[in-house]
Amino acid sequence: MSTIILYSSLTGNTKSVAEAMASVMPEGTPCMPIKEAPANLADYDTVFVGFWVDRGTANKEAAKLIETLNNKHVVLFATLGMYADSDHARESIEKASTLLPNKESLVDGFVCQGKIDPKVIEMMYKMFPPGEKQRNLQLGLACDNPMSGAFPHKRVVHAGLNGTLISPKESQNVWDTVMKGAPKKGQMQCAYIHIPFCKTKCTYCGFFQNGTSQSIEDQYIDGLIGELKLASESPRLKDGLIHAVFIGGGTPTSLSPANSERLLKAIKDE
Repeated sequence: MSTIILYSSLTGNTKSVAEAMASVMPEGTPCMPIKEAPANLADYDTVFVGFWVDRGTANKEAAKLIETLNNKHVVLFATLGMYADSDHARESIEKASTLLPNKESLVDGFVCQGKIDPKVIEMMYKMFPPGEKQRNLQLGLACDNPMSGAFPHKRVVHAGLNGTLISPKESQNVWDTVMKGAPKKGQMQCAYIHIPFCKTKCTYCGFFQNGTSQSIEDQYIDGLIGELKLASESPRLKDGLIHAVFIGGGTPTSLSPANSERLLKAIKDE
């Protein structure tokens, strides 16, 4: 059975994966960029196609090739700057597979997390002037060990963890100041929404937790939706776009379906 590995690579990630695959294939298995692919691929029983994810599917060069493949077996592999087990990764492979003329030819598909394009990182840093404290707090410091040194000023809101506890008065003052101020032009804004309930206690978790109770949960969501409406009327949100919303906890999935729907609808509406 004859096999060929073809790839489209923007930053070198997909090329690295393709070459690693070729190293464990039978000796002589061709591995090359899509632009150097043979004019006639019909002689190959199995074609591996690698691509970098662009707008949730295969990049244009790879997509154009996938649309022409009528080989018996096709394997798709991709790279992107997100977790390989994320919904986005899974959906990207699924969308790319719909490009195949014969859907039954797809043997498998997988995603590898690749390094983020340096140009994207540079763009993120340019959003905050060099040396500005806010940039360092959000993006971290460049260092040899980012796990321990990227965020030296990090503080925690949970008692019992290493760090300086932020008092309710201080956090409220900071919140009021931020929400009263107008957003800076070109600044990216993200929102975090906290769900403080847990159904079980994880042995590794030192965070403060509240056991679930439907009545308390209902009251909390009522109050949370009220806070969202108030916040939406503040200068910070009235005149600025929220680029991403992160719902954390606690255990966000502990919410009842009804309260989950209420919260998501409020986020969308407000």
